[in-house]
Parts: sequence; C-alpha cells; structure tokens
Amino acid sequence: MSGRAGRPGAKRAYVAVVCAVLLVAGVAGAVVALRGDGAGRPASRPAAAPTPTDKGTPDPNGVLSFRDAPPDTFYLPRTVGSDDPDDAPPYPFSLLAAAASGPRGRGAVKDVTVDFDLTALRGLADIAWNEPQHRCALSGYRVTCDLRTITYGETVSFDRPFRVRPRPGLALGGAGTVGVTVRAANAATLRHTTRVVVGWPYLAAGPDRTATRVAPGSEVSLTPAFANRGDTDVADGVTLAVSVDRAPYPEQQSFLRTRYGNCRYDKPVDATKALCAFPGPLRAGEAFETDGPFTATVGAQAQTGQLSYRVVRSDDVPVYDTLPDTAVRGTGPPLGLKRAAPGEKFTGGGRPVGRWGDASLDFRTPVVHDARAAGFVIRGRVGQVLTVELPHPRGAPGLDGSDMTVEGVTLPEGVSLVPFGPEGTGKVSEYAACAYQPSPEGPITCPMLSYGAALLRVRIDERVDGARGTVRVRTWPDDADRTNDAAPILVEYTS
Repeated sequence: MSGRAGRPGAKRAYVAVVCAVLLVAGVAGAVVALRGDGAGRPASRPAAAPTPTDKGTPDPNGVLSFRDAPPDTFYLPRTVGSDDPDDAPPYPFSLLAAAASGPRGRGAVKDVTVDFDLTALRGLADIAWNEPQHRCALSGYRVTCDLRTITYGETVSFDRPFRVRPRPGLALGGAGTVGVTVRAANAATLRHTTRVVVGWPYLAAGPDRTATRVAPGSEVSLTPAFANRGDTDVADGVTLAVSVDRAPYPEQQSFLRTRYGNCRYDKPVDATKALCAFPGPLRAGEAFETDGPFTATVGAQAQTGQLSYRVVRSDDVPVYDTLPDTAVRGTGPPLGLKRAAPGEKFTGGGRPVGRWGDASLDFRTPVVHDARAAGFVIRGRVGQVLTVELPHPRGAPGLDGSDMTVEGVTLPEGVSLVPFGPEGTGKVSEYAACAYQPSPEGPITCPMLSYGAALLRVRIDERVDGARGTVRVRTWPDDADRTNDAAPILVEYTS
C-alpha cells in the first residue's frame, strides 16, 4: 500500500473531526509516494437536493439516487463472532428521493421496493433478513424491502439489510457478485452490482495516548498508524478520519491545523474535521503510519480534549465521518504514508470487529480544576414574581454528568426568594429548584444537573438602585483560581 491522504470518529459521543485516507499498494521503502484525492467516494455521492418547501410546485415525476452508494466489494468473513445482527458484515447505502423538475418540486416517489439478489452466496452462507423497519422479506437468496413512499428531499438508509452466516471451510478469494435493484412507480430503476470476496480485512489502529499538563493555547500532535490484520486485502483503499472533539464552550474548543493539501477540512480556519484519501489496495499484514502528524491548537480555556482518528474502508465510511465534496483543501504539501511494523499495538473497532480501527490522544491542561461562576440579571417590575434560569458555571464539579453542580445565591437587596411547591406557586423537581438551605456558598442553594438548569423564583419587593447579589459555585479543593468562583447578580427594573 502506498499513499498520500482524505475521513474517524472520535471515541466519545460528541466526537467528530474527520480526515479520509485511501491507501496505495506495493511500494517498498520508507515513504510510499501515493497521492490521494481527498474525496473518499466522490463519484458515488451526488449532491443532495434541497428539501422542498410548501411554496414549490407539485411534480408527479420523481428521481431516485444513491446518496451513499452501496459498497463495490462485499467481504464475507470465514467466521462470524456471534449470532448478534451487529456482528454480521455490513452492506451500507442510502437512497435520496427528489423531484424530476428540481428542488422546488413537491411530492414523493411512490411504491418503492428494494430487491437484493444474493444468489452468489448460495453454498457459501445462510441468509436472514435484518431490516424490520423497512418491511423486508426473505425468499431463498433474495431479500425484498417495501419502502412504500419516500417524500422528495428525504433519505432512507440501510446498514445491514440482510444478515449472512458463513458456512465452514470457505476458501479465500472472489465469489461472484450480488446486486441491488431499486424500483418505483414514478422514478427510473436504480441498480448497483457488488463483487463478493471471501475473507475479512481486519482494520486496526493505535495505540491510544494521553498527555497531561498541556498548556492552553499550545499544540498537541498525533501521528495516525494503522494495519490490516485480516486475511484479505482492502481492494478499494482506506479512509482516515481525524477529529478534535467538541468542547462545551467556545473558549474551550481546540482546532485542527489545515496543513495537508490532499486532505479536506470542514473549515478553512478553526477546523474540527479533516478527510484524506489514499487508493488501495491495503494488503493483508501491511501496516502504515502517516509521514506527518495531525496537530491541534488547544483552546485558550480548555480543560480536557481529545484528538482522534479512525481508519475505515473507503466504501464503508460512516455518514458522520463524511464531508461534502466542496470542502476546502489544506494549504500545505500532501500527506504521505510510510511503512510501519505490524504488531499488537494495533487494535480493531466497530462491528464486526475490524470494520474500522480508531485511536486517540486524550489531553488535560493545568486548569482542569478551575470553576468559573456565571452572573445574571433579574429583570422585572416592583411586585413581580418571576423565574430565572441560572446560567451554567464553567468547569464546575459534576458538569461531566457524574454528579450535580451546586451554586449558592445571595440575593440583591429588595429581592426575596419565592419557594416552589406548597409555600409558593408552581411545581418543579427538587433537583432543579433553588431553596433556602444555607451553605458556604450562600443562604440559598441551587442544585444543577449537567443536563438541565437550576430555577430561581424571586419577587422584586422594592426598588433599590445599585443593588447587587452574588452567585458562587461550589468548586474543587484544588481550584487554580478562586477569584472567578463568584459572579454578580444585578437587578434591572422595567418600570
């Protein structure tokens, strides 16, 4: 395999910056001189039509297209780890419906059926249908799905429309073709043919790394490395997706440097995703690493972060790892690959295991324990009872979802607390309501869960110009900066 790169998913739930890599074969030596086009699968990914509006014109004629085309190669592993449907080899694709007259057309593609001809698998595997939500039925080695109606602008996605269970003793190599045919009452027929290969390219990456005491505003770097630990080559290349995770607040966000000319990025500056592509094949047993690192600039007030990458087959790139064909290219020289020694440091991910490999660099900064209170304004007229939603403090204990954050409130002069429940008006969960409960942070305690706001119900009893209160966050014992634990509460009189 050889290469210059163009798509990972981070391991965390909000992880996503992406760089796609397609691999090139067979050049021995230190640096493999392959240049990829950064596109992933450009030819099979036409631009999606805009969703029509009610102002459009009815159009009885529809068009179906593959928004994400079925794979060109279907890999049939000689063994499957379990009977769990998620361990079956995938056959991912998606259909897009549009009006023949253009994006302003209104209507739907009707009587849509999807037929999978799997007769090439006869004698190689047993078949089961796997898509109840698409009303699929199995008859021998054919699976037919009744999609009925697809409104113009909508997409229907498949991942495992059928489930295969390989039979024992299969020989590695090509085994014919399978096909998918999409028919509709008011749209042209759509077809795709996929070659079948017995074997499984086990993609793996790694290792994971950690870094501590990283200075905010500095840089962290990660050099992707990956291998094919399977028994079969990746015929159509692989895609490397690199990303930095999303931070809760803008000032904590880290960004990728857009340095590689054969990679696509989600933004020309302040990028969080990149895609780099290399053509194949990636031979079984081969391992590579990029000839340059991916570098992220750490957010000015970042506490933690993650720079991650994923290597996938180029015809099996997850939707969340994609970028449009119009995405900007990097401004520097192309990214290359150099051979690496295979080893146990490479681990596979996805299902089936080895569908992709991913790895990450998790980093922490010295300001990881620095809670910062957020002030707010009480706006209203004298005599008015109102409910204030407290803004979340930054960097407080519990905001990672493990526990609740507690804030103490000292109200401005002329403002009093109106309890929720029987003593006051309205009902609210005790986990969201501020109440009289003295603490070191103040006479009123406000518990705040990471997924919701604390509610403070108050009455403006009288006008006191210049009155100020305080909100103070309960912080860490080793908080690095105690000066920002408290913030002011102001009163703005509307009449």
